[in-house]
Parts: sequence; structure tokens; C-alpha cells
Amino acid sequence: MVDGEGKDFAASAKNTTSTTYNLKKVQQYFQAGLKELGQDSLTLNLLGDDDAVTKSITEFLQSQLTSHLDGLKVEVTNIPKQSRITRMQSGDYDLVFTGWGSDFQDAISFLNLFTTESAHNFGKWGNTQYDD
Repeated sequence: MVDGEGKDFAASAKNTTSTTYNLKKVQQYFQAGLKELGQDSLTLNLLGDDDAVTKSITEFLQSQLTSHLDGLKVEVTNIPKQSRITRMQSGDYDLVFTGWGSDFQDAISFLNLFTTESAHNFGKWGNTQYDD
């Protein structure tokens, strides 16, 4: 992948200050979020396709999330791909495991997914600064 100037996108976009792994901080933020919600636990549903590979991945994610975040329960729902897409389009999910492959060798193929008006922005996230 290259950036707008023809340089390697991974090198030009590298950010070493926000991508560190800090389990204790994640656990603190999760507990603070529960407290803010006035809850001592949270149940989320993880949606994925019903093929063998995806089932293994969603089970692994479920295991990792629940074993590291006290008070979190993750229920896994593996369904046929078209049903998963329909649920994503309608916003009927908490978490979803899916993927994207670039059509061409430019980072914009991935970055455009998260613009407010993208047809693939199933989470409906929006940020005018990012859109610009």
C-alpha cells in the first residue's frame, strides 16, 4: 500500500504512541465504563459467519475477551454469510467479525470504509474531521 505521495503507507502512517498493548489500562477503562453505566456486568453478542474458520476465530475472541475483562460475557452467533450481511446492514449486532480486501493497492480502499457516508460503515461511526 502506498500513500498519496507514493511512499509506503505503513511507514508513513506509523504511530507508536497509540498502538501499545496495555491490558491493565483496558481493564481499568472497562470497569470505569461499567460503573458509568451503573452495571457490574455486560453481555455482548459477537456475530460471525458459520464456516469453520470463522467459528474458530469467534470462539477465540470470545475466550480472550471474557478471560481478560471481568464482568464481560460474550455470546457468539455464527450464521450464514448473507444473514450476517443483512444483520450488519440493519445494525442488528453488538460486535461483528468480518473482513475487507482491497480492490487496488492504495490505503484509501480501507480508509474510505470509515467515512460517515460509506455504504460499508455498518457501525454508523461519523467524524467530520476524519471525513475531510
